[in-house]
Order: sequence, then structure tokens, then C-alpha cells
Amino acid sequence: MDSRLPYINDNYGQTYPDWSNIFKEKIRCGEGIYGIKYNNELIYVGVSDKIRNRIKRHFFSKHKELSDFLINNYKDISIVILSENKCFVKEKEFIKSYNPKFNRDKR
Repeated sequence: MDSRLPYINDNYGQTYPDWSNIFKEKIRCGEGIYGIKYNNELIYVGVSDKIRNRIKRHFFSKHKELSDFLINNYKDISIVILSENKCFVKEKEFIKSYNPKFNRDKR
């Protein structure tokens, strides 16, 4: 449990991140290509079958640089849907054109 994030307790004594207070907007659950923005700059582009679940996993991933950045700045990030189709070729095109900070090793 990371104390930098807001947590809530459920009726069964379980503690988990309060995602409704972490994200400003409702994140769609379907597949597609998504972007994570910070101060109006696209910092990460990803593709997933279940966008909402994938974004949540970024907060606790082994990619510590991205994970720490998201946890420390969650109040200032936003999620954008770049495409509603899951397409790895399109993802690479977005990465090439936007050059997001946390995708630079994927170029």
C-alpha cells in the first residue's frame, strides 16, 4: 500500500485505492490506444484490451519510473483515448509522432 494515494475501506475490511478520487474522468473499460497526459503533454502511450484495468496496473508496475511518477502526480494527470481500436501499428505511430517521455525506449 502506497501512502501517497487515497485509499478507502470496504465493508469487509479490505483497503484498496480510491480510483474515483485518483482519476478526474471516467475511464472506458474497452480496448483501444490510450495516452497519459501531464500538464497537457502526452507522457505515455499504450494499447490494451481493457484500458481501465491496464492504467490501474501502471500505478503498481515494475516500471518504477512511470509508477512513481503517476503516484506522485496523480492529481495532475489525465487519460485520453487516442483510438477505440486495438492496433499495435497505430500505437507505434502515436509514439513516433508524440515522443512521450515514458515510451522513449520503445521507439
